[in-house]
Amino acid sequence: MVAVSVAPLGDFVRAVSGDLVTPVVAMPAGADPHTFEPSPGQVARLEAADLVLVVGSPGLSWEARLLHRRGRPGLSLLPPNGEAGDPHAWLDLGLVAGLAPRLADELGRSRPAQRASFRAGGSAFLAEVQELRAVVASELAPLAGRAYFVDHPAWSRLTAPHGIAERALEAGHREPTPATLAARIEEARAVGARSLVVRPGPLSPAARTFLEATGSRAVVLDPLAVPWRETVLAGSHAIAEALRGE
Repeated sequence: MVAVSVAPLGDFVRAVSGDLVTPVVAMPAGADPHTFEPSPGQVARLEAADLVLVVGSPGLSWEARLLHRRGRPGLSLLPPNGEAGDPHAWLDLGLVAGLAPRLADELGRSRPAQRASFRAGGSAFLAEVQELRAVVASELAPLAGRAYFVDHPAWSRLTAPHGIAERALEAGHREPTPATLAARIEEARAVGARSLVVRPGPLSPAARTFLEATGSRAVVLDPLAVPWRETVLAGSHAIAEALRGE
């Protein structure tokens, strides 16, 4: 059995393994990855997995606790001693490209008889990711130097490689102070921003205030949605449209 911490990582396993592996996802749809805690039953099941694939971000501390209880290392999307930045690392196409061959190797170790199939799958997935990188670059690179606004920081790993900055209302997963919110509103007015990227669900008080004060529209994007490829394309397109509409 192969277990993954969040749903997009399951797409990576399926892409490399084809129909040979059906990943088990630890975090259910709709849960908050920053506050989620696996139930005892989920932990017991994940501890029995042959391979556990995690993001490896300090911002998802429950992953580390899970691996500690399991007593065996897992495969991490981020390098060891993961970065303290945006934990939505599955939106970093460079990191995903680097994961493809490593994931193929780890799957091959757990199932030696199918090693050749996993290597072929890893190569095909790498080619898919590189093609996706080119598509995203063609859409975002012409908008370098611009900034878009979000309620919750989640998309910087997709946009920063193309010189596009993310301006978040939240700080440390908390509602902004009145001073911070006022500064974001003034910044948005100065550049003529007309969109705010928000997560699915009810709008936060800060998001409602921002939208009313700037006359912006809410653009709903879910960074955890699957299929992963469609999430990347939807995010790239929506952010590009927001910037072009300023």
